[in-house]
Amino acid sequence: MSQPRPSVEPLLPRPATATQDSDNADEDEFQPQGLLSNMGISISTARWLAPASFIFDFACQMYGMNSSPNMKQIHDRHPAAFSPQPFAIAGFFGPQQIAQLLWLRELYRSDAEVERGTVRYVPWYALGNAMIGIWMFLWNGDNMKGADIPVIINTLTQVYYMLYLRDPAPNTYQAKLTNIINITFAGIGILDIFHNTSVAWFEGVTPNALTTIGTMAAAPLTALFSPLLFGACIAYDLFGVAIGQHQLAQKALDGLGGGGGEGWAKLMGGLGLGVAAIVGARGWGGARWL
Repeated sequence: MSQPRPSVEPLLPRPATATQDSDNADEDEFQPQGLLSNMGISISTARWLAPASFIFDFACQMYGMNSSPNMKQIHDRHPAAFSPQPFAIAGFFGPQQIAQLLWLRELYRSDAEVERGTVRYVPWYALGNAMIGIWMFLWNGDNMKGADIPVIINTLTQVYYMLYLRDPAPNTYQAKLTNIINITFAGIGILDIFHNTSVAWFEGVTPNALTTIGTMAAAPLTALFSPLLFGACIAYDLFGVAIGQHQLAQKALDGLGGGGGEGWAKLMGGLGLGVAAIVGARGWGGARWL
């Protein structure tokens, strides 16, 4: 009877070298193929560009809230069918600032720990902050049509990144946090673009049948085919508009107050509940939040 041969395999796996770890990370990391998927920004550039844009936007918003006239006073001058409750965006702004600070912290880890996806998003993040900051000056200057331009740029670029450049299956803390920042930027951007566009071009105009049908179709379809977090943002947007429209309707004898009226407010609230229900059902079924 032959004797068993001793195993040549080590009892514990050999530790990987730093080079091997880097190679494996590069292989596993998501590589988008969309237009403008790689702007070639370096980590060193990202480390000053991202916080500089954050500070610029934050300072602009603080100025806008404390100037005279302030952002709310301008808001109240220009009622429209998609005007939200004036503090809806402010309520979103606070928690998102905290999330942004957590994300910015990741850029200052060691070079080997900063993921490509984190750096890849920085130009888009900086563009968004720049557009929102510029928007404030145009908005407070009562230039509604001019303010619509940076709003459109911000929203469309953030939605584009979410659809084509976002990691669709993030499995690291940084990748998930990057997606949270991008998706929430895009989500509140939807409210921004509908609000500012309605104010710029359709102030005081009640929504027609095409607008009503389009809104009723777009909201649930978006919730069905987008990341759950984006659907949750859309529900928040709709609730914000519903409350704002209800408040406008309560102010006026004709029941409109420059918005869409109480019926429109109820429709927005109902759509918000429907979108929230879709998000909940998809979440229960295991759909991805990010």
